[in-house]
Amino acid sequence: RSEDRLRFALKMAEKNQKKLKLSELRFRGIFEMIPIGLWLADKDGRLISGNPAGQAIWAAEPHVGPENYGIFKAWKLPSREPIKEKDWALYHAVAEGRVTEFEEIEIEAFDGKHKIILNWASPIKDEHGDIIGAFVINQDITERRRMEQALQQSEEAHRAVLEHAGMGVEYYDPDGKLVMINNKAAMNIGNEMDKLIGRSIDEIYGNETSKLYHERLRMTISSQRPLEFEDLVDLPRGKAWLLSVYSKVYGNDGRLLGVQVITHDITKRKSIEEELLKANKKLNLLGSISRHDIMNHLTTLQGYLDILSLTKPDLRQSEAIDAMRRSIASIAKISNFMKIYQEVGQFSPIWHNIAETVSKASSSLDMTNVKQTVN
Repeated sequence: RSEDRLRFALKMAEKNQKKLKLSELRFRGIFEMIPIGLWLADKDGRLISGNPAGQAIWAAEPHVGPENYGIFKAWKLPSREPIKEKDWALYHAVAEGRVTEFEEIEIEAFDGKHKIILNWASPIKDEHGDIIGAFVINQDITERRRMEQALQQSEEAHRAVLEHAGMGVEYYDPDGKLVMINNKAAMNIGNEMDKLIGRSIDEIYGNETSKLYHERLRMTISSQRPLEFEDLVDLPRGKAWLLSVYSKVYGNDGRLLGVQVITHDITKRKSIEEELLKANKKLNLLGSISRHDIMNHLTTLQGYLDILSLTKPDLRQSEAIDAMRRSIASIAKISNFMKIYQEVGQFSPIWHNIAETVSKASSSLDMTNVKQTVN
């Protein structure tokens, strides 16, 4: 019976040993294949093994204890404070049983390359709670951080361009809610950027101007090309002339994201144009009076010449009278020519936006079965 128990015990021990070996092989396979750095340390904090990913991160597989942690060069982020021997998460894991997660640090690998990694460290305990070792996880996030920094720089550059643009830039979603606005546009409206973003057109304007903006957005969304408008609008800071270009904004998937409005305050230009128009009217009036007086004098002169012709002038006098009549006719012709040009310059040329006209006309019609193309 004792021999049977011994054989059974040996058999169970052999079976457990096989299971342990199989478990160790599985762990070793995972340890070797996992794509993030894994390091194992004994209870004293001495590194005893590192997987290929970990060795690639550090460009080495150092087997050192806490007394030699100084060979590792690293800095805490974002402070860039150097990490000393007793500052390492692994040291705290074996000395205090502390678990460290998501520690972002910059390292200098043993090949001299700088990298940014996420660092984890945790103690390994036995069934009695005693620390028998520790493991460390390293994840290389250098490329991710570079992409984030590049994106941030791009966004900052884009924001700087918008902020220093000489024209107002606004961006509305399809429902008319303000998503983005630059300082220039906020100044046109007479408010601050932070107080405007997220508000609807009705909340921003709250008058007839909001109806105008809604109509502009609707026309732009239904149009195949950007639309341009000159409007006298009632803004919080008073009435102003605005030249606005409305265009649709699409996402990478082709989905309509909203409408961009680029606006230029042309109130001063309009004021100058009005002053020029007034001056032009005065000049036209002066030109009309002067031309009328000239024609009156020419008519009088023509009458005197007719009277002279009745006195039976001699040949030389007749030739002089004919020459004066030709001069009168020439002056009258020039005066009439001036009248034509005066009438042409009396009014400014009117440019008609065909795309806007067609969009306006089609907006009130059923265009379900009609394809509209404006070139």
